Amino acid sequence: MARRLPASLALCLALALAAAALAQDDGAPAGVVMQADSLTYAEVHGVVTARGNVEMGYEGRILQADTVSYNEPADLVIASGNVILVEPTGEVMFAEYAELTGDMREGAIESIRVLLQQNARFAANGARRYEGRITQMSKAVYSSCDLCPDDPDAAPLWQVKAREVTHDQQAHDIIYRDATLEVYGVPVAYTPYFRHADPTVERRSGFLTPILGSTSTLGLTSEVPYYFVLAPNRDATFAPIFTTDEGVVLTGQYRARTTTGIYDLNGSITHSDPRDPLGGETGDKKLRYHIKGDGLWRPDDTWQYGFNVYRASDDNYLGYYDFDRADTLTSDLFL
Repeated sequence: MARRLPASLALCLALALAAAALAQDDGAPAGVVMQADSLTYAEVHGVVTARGNVEMGYEGRILQADTVSYNEPADLVIASGNVILVEPTGEVMFAEYAELTGDMREGAIESIRVLLQQNARFAANGARRYEGRITQMSKAVYSSCDLCPDDPDAAPLWQVKAREVTHDQQAHDIIYRDATLEVYGVPVAYTPYFRHADPTVERRSGFLTPILGSTSTLGLTSEVPYYFVLAPNRDATFAPIFTTDEGVVLTGQYRARTTTGIYDLNGSITHSDPRDPLGGETGDKKLRYHIKGDGLWRPDDTWQYGFNVYRASDDNYLGYYDFDRADTLTSDLFL
């Protein structure tokens, strides 16, 4: 049985059970669409109960469950058994029990699992929703790693566990409190507060994943990139490299797209002692650097022009800091 419900779910279901048609006037409130194997209406309490393959839609949200009850006086929807709530944004929530307001924008959910874009997932003991855009989860886990097909119960490559996780769908933020990073199920880092963009965000200024390493010439190294969104067609990355043996190397990249082409510039600079061909210190500290870039423009279907530039301060700079092992650097203009 399916009916479009103009204002009051309980009243319209009662009318539907009575096989009465209710016309909608222009400007009437948007309705609820529901279908189920069976419907019952308790007129005294104003409660409608739908059982069996229940599907309820309202303003782009779709609720599916084995049983759904709507309490009209309290404006409360109670869903139980294989509960699935699909948001207009495409986010999907799974649970066994949920209590929601009539518009399904707020409420409490038990044993929740959430599927986001790019296969990112939440799991939590419970959650509360506010204003249709904020989901606050307790004792939650987040990861975007694919599960092992041979052992889906095995811990993923990485996951974040937290006492509390808040997902703000309007600000597109995921916020953790008392969070622990686990790698293959082993805790490796803790922070009292952590925040990052959710998978719907394609570009946002902020820190990127740090890169750790070590070499025989530089010692221990850590690169901490920061990404800048300058405009829809321009961005930049600043990525200082900290080394235990050679100090700090500043690196960066700038990218831009124009109406007819694109160009990309990157480089580095530091103040250190140049090395001789055998790697020994020369005893004369100075600025050392490199710059690399290319660009290509196509103003029409016939012509194209551009450039390639690649320069370094000295012969051993690129190899010593592990930027490149090239023997020859070439720069040119072309048309």
